[in-house]
Amino acid sequence: MRYDGKARQVVAYVAREQAPAAVNPEWLKPLGEKPAPALIGGRSFGAPSLLSMLERLHADGGLLPWSKLTERAEQLARVGVPLSEFAAKSLKRVYLVKRGGAQEIFLDNTGTPQPAGTIIRNRKLAAVLAAIGRDGPTVLSGGVAGNAIIRTISESRIDPMPITLDDLE
Repeated sequence: MRYDGKARQVVAYVAREQAPAAVNPEWLKPLGEKPAPALIGGRSFGAPSLLSMLERLHADGGLLPWSKLTERAEQLARVGVPLSEFAAKSLKRVYLVKRGGAQEIFLDNTGTPQPAGTIIRNRKLAAVLAAIGRDGPTVLSGGVAGNAIIRTISESRIDPMPITLDDLE
């Protein structure tokens, strides 16, 4: 939300994720009276729309150049930040990190979750953030980052989901 002083009104921006076109509504229906369990894998994917919303917000009143907006996050991803107590405890639910590229970030050489205080670096995220700063949100709907998202979701070992670049726009 932001206040538009000229129009004297509050403007709300929506950035809710969108299901890919291939989603079948039956996939997410509750089982009987019980709520559907949390999903892990491709079917849990929602196409991100936050960056597009932030781009609209920035166009409507941002003061800094777009490229400046991702600099600090990119630096923190590259240099690293200490793993919090909460995150370290969450990593003990190993099923959350034993997939994809999470192991190389959150597990040590023996496959044990990193303890609190460990400096966590994510150079791939840093590269994506640098590209977003340079090229804008379209980085996620095309190129290396968009294709990596599609590959990860559509080739997931658990409930793969067919998605396309159109789903990421």
